[in-house]
Amino acid sequence: MKKPLILSSALALVIGAAACEEPSHPPLGGVAITTSAPTIEGDFTTVDGWNVKYSRFIVNVSAITIAGYDGVITASATSQLVDQTQPPTKLLLTSANRIARAWEDVSFEIGPTTAETEPLEPVTEVDRDTLAVSRASIFVEGTMTRGNDVKSFRWSLSPRTRYSACSARVNGATLPGLLVPENGADTGDILMDGTVLFFDNLATRGHVLRGDPIAAADLNKDGVVQLTELANVPLDEARKSTGLYGPIAGVDDLAAFLNAQARSIVVSFRGEGDCRITPVDEAP
Repeated sequence: MKKPLILSSALALVIGAAACEEPSHPPLGGVAITTSAPTIEGDFTTVDGWNVKYSRFIVNVSAITIAGYDGVITASATSQLVDQTQPPTKLLLTSANRIARAWEDVSFEIGPTTAETEPLEPVTEVDRDTLAVSRASIFVEGTMTRGNDVKSFRWSLSPRTRYSACSARVNGATLPGLLVPENGADTGDILMDGTVLFFDNLATRGHVLRGDPIAAADLNKDGVVQLTELANVPLDEARKSTGLYGPIAGVDDLAAFLNAQARSIVVSFRGEGDCRITPVDEAP
């Protein structure tokens, strides 16, 4: 009869000791992803004298993931439509009470709009439904003006692109992703640049802003440059403007060139950093 009594006393001691210990919690912080686009909010001038002004520049950020190299995902967001002509910086993802640690693997995608995509003001549900029909990733509307010559454009572009391995120089060192401090927060801003659609080269160097080949695509002289008209301009013809325009496999006309160039709309991550750009069909 004494043995069970001894076991019960020992168990009571263990329980009592455990009750006196404070529970252990990891330090917490917050994460956020924003996007900004100062060049889209204003206007710019091409080397051949066209002043370009966007009235709408809608981008579908179709997915965002913040994770660690260990594969743990701390935050994610689904498809959102933003109009980059509208200041200020737009908030795409925010999450508090995240473990304070390095979250090295930040990635996101720009992809087709669907019926489930969330429009962020001033983008409307009507805009979303219209872009979902064409499965557009990027919609741009604006004008290009030189003297008394005015051309308008409305282009629904459909590149599907993944941006991964995002990193930046922070305090003199390369920082992959985000680093969440205890009781603090870290934010990564995705900077987009609307001028890239008027670059005359897909390479990151050696390009200039050029408008003549795009304006010349308005063959019916109605003052509107349609994407279908750009598709009828071979790159060989565009090169007569002294622009570079390629070459790249599978890109043979100005419409295809514009879609390929749109993949470069993301120009930096959290200041001077960058991300790896991969067409979704080629992404691992």
